[in-house]
Amino acid sequence: MKQTDICILGGGITALSTAWTLSKEGKQVTICYTPRPHNATQAAGGMLSPSCEADGCDPALIELPVQSCATYPDWVSELERVSGIQCGYRTEGTLLVALHHDHNQELEHLVAFQQQFALSHQWCTRKQLKGLEPNLTRHIGGLHFANDYQIDPRQLYRALRTGLHKLGVTMLEGECRLEMANDQVEYLICEHNKIFAHTYILSDGAWSMEHLPTLPLRPVKGQYLLLAPKEGQETLVNHVIRTPDVYIIPREKGQLYIGATMEEESFDNRETVGATLDLLYHAFQVLPGVYEMVVVEHGKGFRPALRDNQPLIGPHYRSDGTSSNLWFNLGHYRHGIMLAPQAATLLKDALLYQHPIPMAFDQRRFVTS
Repeated sequence: MKQTDICILGGGITALSTAWTLSKEGKQVTICYTPRPHNATQAAGGMLSPSCEADGCDPALIELPVQSCATYPDWVSELERVSGIQCGYRTEGTLLVALHHDHNQELEHLVAFQQQFALSHQWCTRKQLKGLEPNLTRHIGGLHFANDYQIDPRQLYRALRTGLHKLGVTMLEGECRLEMANDQVEYLICEHNKIFAHTYILSDGAWSMEHLPTLPLRPVKGQYLLLAPKEGQETLVNHVIRTPDVYIIPREKGQLYIGATMEEESFDNRETVGATLDLLYHAFQVLPGVYEMVVVEHGKGFRPALRDNQPLIGPHYRSDGTSSNLWFNLGHYRHGIMLAPQAATLLKDALLYQHPIPMAFDQRRFVTS
């Protein structure tokens, strides 16, 4: 039996970021997690791009990533200092490229939406894009988002785990189960350990619905490729490159992450020929040099998506409208890495200081009258 202030159920970057933020407030935190093959953390691209993800979002889901990206430099700096591990944070920016007029129309639509939220961008001519990235193919123009950065999720994950260990956070691995009565958590079982806490936080990605089947949650599969240069091959790009069909993210040693599909196939973990063809075809269209590269990894992950594709942050409400000792930080869909520091701060401020949660992220938005 173990007693703790806060018990977090989940082992991905959202869960670890939540533990980091709460432990920095002096809380005793225990993380319990079941290893999840094909989790979103290990498959994520790591784009920190509120500008490129703005189209059609609720205003609250624009403000949260903008705030989160603004906190990233200090957050990463502290995490790297405590852990001693570099997180792969890169600030070259993002290019959104139009290969034909249909693409250009999509970019114009995105810009019109961005202007409502004063998100910065710069239109680039073909010549200007070539000046920024000479290895791009012929194209008709595009957008430069100078403040849309990136981070390597796998390095961030390692830094968080190491940093949490140094902060004294306990991590227990094994099969986990919440024992509940009347919408209240009585305790959590992790293998042979029984954990009692004042507050429990569910943050187990797409698998969170195993612990609370009433959640309107589903997995959305994404397949990706990791390419490496042959010996002597130049680094092809330094910016994140996006078209409406594909994104290409530069990594260390000239590697490129090519992603990512969006497939509503539940937990089907098969990697398909069609997805591979699509990713390589669209990447080749914008960056022909990928033809000479080597495929070093073909993988997939399951994004946690709620009914409205917006996060769930805050307390679990009982049928009588009162909150329980179970809280949520889950359902971040395509934005989990980008939202990690600010979503954790939003939860911390609500849990410890009674700050309000935007209704766009509140569980009660799913209740029908």
